[in-house]
Amino acid sequence: MAQLDLTVADNPISETGELIDTVPIEKFQNATLAPFWSLKGLRARWADPLFRKMLRNILLLAWSWSLGEGAFFIQISTTTLAATSFVNWHLATIPIGCMLFIGTIWSVLLPLAIDRFGYRPPLYIGALMGMTGAAFCMVAAWYKLYWLLVVGASFLGGQVPCTLYYRLLALQFSTQEFAPKAIAMVIAGGCLSSVLGPEIAKHTVNALPKPYSGAYLTTLCECTLLLLTMTMIQFQDIKKKDYAVVSTSPSEMASGSNSKTNRSVFAIASQRIFLIAALGGFVSWSAMAVQMSATPLAMTGAGHSFAQATTAVEYHLLGMFVPSFFTGTLCNWFGSRLVMLTGFLVQLTGALLFQRGHKDIRTPLSVDDTDTEIPA
Repeated sequence: MAQLDLTVADNPISETGELIDTVPIEKFQNATLAPFWSLKGLRARWADPLFRKMLRNILLLAWSWSLGEGAFFIQISTTTLAATSFVNWHLATIPIGCMLFIGTIWSVLLPLAIDRFGYRPPLYIGALMGMTGAAFCMVAAWYKLYWLLVVGASFLGGQVPCTLYYRLLALQFSTQEFAPKAIAMVIAGGCLSSVLGPEIAKHTVNALPKPYSGAYLTTLCECTLLLLTMTMIQFQDIKKKDYAVVSTSPSEMASGSNSKTNRSVFAIASQRIFLIAALGGFVSWSAMAVQMSATPLAMTGAGHSFAQATTAVEYHLLGMFVPSFFTGTLCNWFGSRLVMLTGFLVQLTGALLFQRGHKDIRTPLSVDDTDTEIPA
């Protein structure tokens, strides 16, 4: 046995079954692939069926992100003004508030549901909630039912955290090398929806006899396409005994380590770094929600057209997603806290400018005028 071990040690075997000495040295020197964006690198990766499968899933996720965010952006552009035409303008922001509230609750339940049932059922439920909410909103716009508009917007809130989860799912399909590119590709879908969502709202608000109902019909179609796209994505199977909340760390994905940890939610929430991140998210998202829901109301009340108000929302959305392409680089250069502080200052500047140009809001359409075409 000792002699056999010595023989193996002296003549190591390669993965192909050949002696190391007989394998060309070039195979080991060229083990590292060429850069991704080079023609040689693309050819080498495209020859790998696993790479093609990964790229297909990531592109489908990017398309899903675009559809989900597009439906959300149509809501932002339309719902506040639709509510204003039903009831007193003081109640106009409640539907958007309910949508974001339900979205917040579902964002807490979504990882737990994925841990228990896998990816497909929770994400399917999110798309179905979006379809249901869009249908309710369309009926509400047709029959001027404010309470149904609130219910419909609340259902649409269930789709919001599912859409935000798609960019994290991109890491589940990608290798460590491709992870930054995967996130960038999904976010590119968000940039596309930032333009398509408001533009669709502009051109469909009067598509049906009743104002705003055409925009909600488009939302219903987008959520339906989203559900169909979800059926085409090849999700990984998650076993509850092996997985907790799915890890999105590229290093853990590369090593295959995705096992449960013993830390409780309270242990995580008590960490200083978590509290800073949670506070930053609370301030930025709450300020953004206020501005997104109030801007169409303020602009139309000041005499601007629906198209102009929607264009303002469109640029706001581009401001949300375009910096994502270089924010990571800035964090590496200057640190995440400085970048976060800079973002707060930029957001504060925008809020001050908003107040500077603010005028008294007047209801753009009375309840008796809701059968008339919305001025473009």
